[in-house]
Amino acid sequence: MNPPSDPEKVLEYLDKINIKEQIDEYFSDNDKNHCCFVDADGFRNIFNELYQKIGIKEEASGEKEWAWILNLIKKKSGDVLNKEEAIKLYSQMVLIARDYLYCLPPSNTKIK
Repeated sequence: MNPPSDPEKVLEYLDKINIKEQIDEYFSDNDKNHCCFVDADGFRNIFNELYQKIGIKEEASGEKEWAWILNLIKKKSGDVLNKEEAIKLYSQMVLIARDYLYCLPPSNTKIK
């Protein structure tokens, strides 16, 4: 997996994310029946978009990773999410992305 080109800028971007606003926008676009629930599998798109925006490659957002993330909030593929659960899930995604970036070696360090 290739690291993002500038982890410091990505961390700044992650700090500026308004999670509630992101989820409100997602629900307004995807909750067509206005029942306050969205499909967990459909919500995966927001996970993929976040990782693409910050430069984490697709290998980090496969089926196993998605199942693991859903399990963090006691959900599984095929379930539905309410807004509160979606906010928790997106918060976890941001934390995972941040943890990934903190695990990268400094950009000026050569690994032997």
